[in-house]
Amino acid sequence: MNTGEKHSPLMLISHALAFLNRSNGYKEIIVMKGQFDEPMLVIRDVVLTLTGQDSNIIIQDFLLFRKAETSYTATLLDCDAGSNIIVKRCVLINDKDAKPNDIFNAGIFYGLFTSGGIFDTLIENSQMTDEPAITFDQFTGDFDFNLIQKNVNNECEFKSGSQPEFNPPFILFELYNVTFRNTSSTNTLNPFINIMATPSMGVSFDLCVFERCTNILIQLSRSYFNPDYGQMGQIVFKQCIWNSNGLIWNQQLKDWDSTQQVESGAITVQYTDFPTELDYTIDSDCNISTGNVVVENCVFMDSVGTIANDILIEEDL
Repeated sequence: MNTGEKHSPLMLISHALAFLNRSNGYKEIIVMKGQFDEPMLVIRDVVLTLTGQDSNIIIQDFLLFRKAETSYTATLLDCDAGSNIIVKRCVLINDKDAKPNDIFNAGIFYGLFTSGGIFDTLIENSQMTDEPAITFDQFTGDFDFNLIQKNVNNECEFKSGSQPEFNPPFILFELYNVTFRNTSSTNTLNPFINIMATPSMGVSFDLCVFERCTNILIQLSRSYFNPDYGQMGQIVFKQCIWNSNGLIWNQQLKDWDSTQQVESGAITVQYTDFPTELDYTIDSDCNISTGNVVVENCVFMDSVGTIANDILIEEDL
């Protein structure tokens, strides 16, 4: 047990975790109120539950923040493939006392093939200079396109004996009652949330608020998915509110940049790039598909500097 006081500087959460890893059976770390300088927590083959009492900013249990970080990979919460993570009643921010020249290249959350959820949480005051604040990544690596080919009729078919018996593992991530405030980018081309999804991935935003943020980029990747084996994944926004979005942060002025704007909607949906030889028709005989995007009962208001265009959406999108 660590009270977080100055007389025990070596008793960090990471040290407690390393100590408990020496034994088998049930293990629990109790974190009392305090401030902890944790450079990194590396967790493998264990379930770690952190319960804290730090924040008094409406959302309680944990306040996680970091100092300036020039690394492009030092994400605050970085989840490897196959991870399961649940974040409840937390506040995630960059250093509230950051100076104008401080740089935050890496994001707040990065999940690669990661399941779980973020619930009743505040993510605020995080202006990224390079990477999106939040990234969900399930690229086309969940299916080997070398298993399929085009026949003489230019139709998709599986090579002999190579058709999968199951869909790729399904990934589901939920965000419920999460508020994103002043979470943006210093680059007009950089979204604050980037979702790279295949049909085997579902991400749901329910009762979330996006206030003074940039845009959300959803990149749909083609992949194998047989609807006979399960329900296709969706990116769902339900009962969410967007307020004053499309803003770019000026790191030098420490204010919103009136000379730059995000030339896209609050939600941008696009295909990822594919080589010509993999450009198979969606819902073909090989069950090559994309996921779906659903926006239901949401409110969009007072977008600043956002250019919205009516465009022709392809039927297979």
